[in-house]
Amino acid sequence: MKEYCKYDTPVILLIQEWIIENSYK
Repeated sequence: MKEYCKYDTPVILLIQEWIIENSYK
């Protein structure tokens, strides 16, 4: 579970950045 959480955090951050970039367009 700890390993999954470590991997999940950066993925969510990347998705958030992608959504923000797409929202600007």
